[in-house]
Amino acid sequence: MELDEQTTNLIREYVYVNVFIEGLKNDALPELKEARVALRDMIVMMIKGMGREFRDRLKEIGLELRKMGIALWIEDKDDVLYAHVNQRGAKEVFGIKRSIVDDEISKMFEAYMKEKDKVIPTSYKIPKVQREG
Repeated sequence: MELDEQTTNLIREYVYVNVFIEGLKNDALPELKEARVALRDMIVMMIKGMGREFRDRLKEIGLELRKMGIALWIEDKDDVLYAHVNQRGAKEVFGIKRSIVDDEISKMFEAYMKEKDKVIPTSYKIPKVQREG
């Protein structure tokens, strides 16, 4: 199976976003709901909103892949994630190390937060308080 760079990047992004959403859903939210943290409800709402945005992106990627005739499912085996790719009868399995996936998710999240920082109007940003003395 020959995949061009754009298709390969879509498959990678699909894996990264899928793993990120699963991490939010299965790890971050349950732990946070039980934690004793100030403004916990607001943080939960923010994480759910972020999860919705990434889920929408996952749907977009899935539609793009389906238009190309590609079906994809992910298998998680401890240190390696396997992307099983079917394209019009041809099957291929790609492995990505968990450490690489975690690094890429971290970069993806940082880019997302930088983008969101630009979107928030300055009137809603909390001003820095300078203390006297």
